[in-house]
Amino acid sequence: MLFCVCEAAFNCLFSSVVNLLEIEQEVSSRTAQLKHALEQLKQAEAQQKQFFADVSHELRTPATAIRGEAEIGLRGKDKTAEEYKETLKRILDASAALSGRIDDLLLLIRGENSMALLDVQSVPLVEVATELVSKAQREAKVQGRELRLHFDDAIEMSEHCIRVDMGKLLQAWQILFDNAVRYSPATTALDMVVSISDNQFEVSITDYGIGIPDYELSSVFDRYYRGDNARKLRPDGLGIGLSLAKYLIEQHRGFIQPKSRLHQGTTVMFRIGLEGFLP
Repeated sequence: MLFCVCEAAFNCLFSSVVNLLEIEQEVSSRTAQLKHALEQLKQAEAQQKQFFADVSHELRTPATAIRGEAEIGLRGKDKTAEEYKETLKRILDASAALSGRIDDLLLLIRGENSMALLDVQSVPLVEVATELVSKAQREAKVQGRELRLHFDDAIEMSEHCIRVDMGKLLQAWQILFDNAVRYSPATTALDMVVSISDNQFEVSITDYGIGIPDYELSSVFDRYYRGDNARKLRPDGLGIGLSLAKYLIEQHRGFIQPKSRLHQGTTVMFRIGLEGFLP
């Protein structure tokens, strides 16, 4: 009888100890989760502060340039028509920069909800490829850059279609192309590869510029993120372009990936499945 009572007491005590251990583990797990959440909030707050600092700088710089050029043009004795024309040209350039930054901010304010409204249509693959190539060639000409095109002949022979919102896809491509131009010397060429493989349409742009260190590659698509080298070379950036490009490509059920070597250049590739072969 005494043995049974002792056994019952032991079992009760053992059960209590097990319960306490489980509670302790749960508390420890929840504490770790809370700590992680707080760290993410601190990081988000730091990114937000940096973003607002960048916005202030980017809007102030062209605005100051416009005011300065106007004041110089009006100051002192009358100037020649050519001098006034040069002043107006600099004001126009600064105004265009200011307009571009405002457009970036509007995209950010409208957010992903407006971007999600894709007007997806079935478009012949060769037509999509031609549009992207034409846009790249036009932009390269404007920028005075050599564009070396590597075009898969199989695309011209293909009867496949691809489901895209052409306007949004061109917008994503513009962002990738602009980045390649901005972060590489004006004397270097750009390589564009357009191919089809395993029922996937693949496009890439390669520059031979500053490159991205390995530890930054996983963050380049994060909103507001800008690498150290990118900030030094081009302080006029908000860090939203690549995140928007990634979002637009993924809305097409596609995949985007950067590859880079520091001081040697960067390749950004995106891939979208052909109609009937989407993931």
